[in-house]
Amino acid sequence: MDVGNMIRDFMELIQEDPRIRPSHISLFLALVNYIKCQQGNMPVVIFKREIIKQAKVSAATFHRCINELNKYGYIKYLPSCNAVAGNLVSIPRLSE
Repeated sequence: MDVGNMIRDFMELIQEDPRIRPSHISLFLALVNYIKCQQGNMPVVIFKREIIKQAKVSAATFHRCINELNKYGYIKYLPSCNAVAGNLVSIPRLSE
């Protein structure tokens, strides 16, 4: 999926979603950028320390927001119990 479409679709959907805050947007954009850097192949393996640096959020905010974005259906997140293995993230098609 095209990065521009991911961002456009997300921004259109969140206009009517009062649960989404600036930290969610920052995290989503950092994830999109990370996916783009991985040639757009999904799911991608992410590492918290890299994403929080790009998103400019704390570790606690990262955990809260990534779980909420997953719960709300904006991303698919599969956490790993192994810090070395990383976590899997993909962004589903958000438009119909």
